[in-house]
Amino acid sequence: MNEDKWILVGDWRYFITSQPTFGLGSSSPNEPVANPNQPRVLWGDQQMDFNWLRFYETVLRRVGDSKFYLGIGYHLDIYSKIDNFIDSSLTSDVRFAHDYYNDQLGFNTESYTVSGLTLNAVMENRDIPVSPYEKNFALISYKINPTSLGSDQSSSSLLLDYRHYFNLSETRKRHLIALWGFGNFLVSGNLPYMGLPSIGYDMFGRSGRGYAQGRFRGESMAYSEAEYRFPLQKNKETFGGTIFVNAASFGSKITNEKIFTSLNPGYGLGLRVMINKENRTTITVDYGFGQKGNSGFYLNINESF
Repeated sequence: MNEDKWILVGDWRYFITSQPTFGLGSSSPNEPVANPNQPRVLWGDQQMDFNWLRFYETVLRRVGDSKFYLGIGYHLDIYSKIDNFIDSSLTSDVRFAHDYYNDQLGFNTESYTVSGLTLNAVMENRDIPVSPYEKNFALISYKINPTSLGSDQSSSSLLLDYRHYFNLSETRKRHLIALWGFGNFLVSGNLPYMGLPSIGYDMFGRSGRGYAQGRFRGESMAYSEAEYRFPLQKNKETFGGTIFVNAASFGSKITNEKIFTSLNPGYGLGLRVMINKENRTTITVDYGFGQKGNSGFYLNINESF
């Protein structure tokens, strides 16, 4: 990538799936209860069935011979056939968090669309992006979702992403500390419930190890992670290990919770198996632990960040 003049970044997917949601903010519990601040709104585990079509495509052009790229993108998310359900008598007295949020802001509760353009600036300074040993990466992406492009309501959001890698040994560069921080913020207008920033909804679904995807959600999100990576063999690079910690915080105007009022920490450890040493293609196996009994097993290709 260091010699590339153009970068194409695509994310195409179609899901017919189900996933629990827990309401907005960082303070939502695991088990379903009536929200103490909004007694008529359900808080905690609520199951959702839905279909999801995503089409993201971004084109970036290198600025001269620098490490910087500028570009534009088109991002489309269509959520449809949304159905909430729960095995509890609570639903006779309170509303699902998804439906309440969408009704308050004038969105349909069964289907909606977010369609927009992004303005992007990237600094790509890592030695090998899929499994870096050194240097850094940064992304600034401003997204505009006008109704003229098909969005149900106009909105804009800002995504900030920074990653840095510190070598701990000149002779074994696999011995390193990796740091990751990003923020995702609604800047103007309104987004439908599933379009809000959420844990595990980064492009490759790597944030928030220790929690299920979608466990936390809100109009504003801040996330940080630190990982210690190390080799497990004296003279070979096949096997490696990692220890990680992370923390996320969410804010929501609907629940009157400000960002950083509450943190959701996670931690865990993992095993790495390098199957291609030239480009450092690696199979990663992690187990993470979160608060309130949350945990998860994660199997992926290449490093988490």
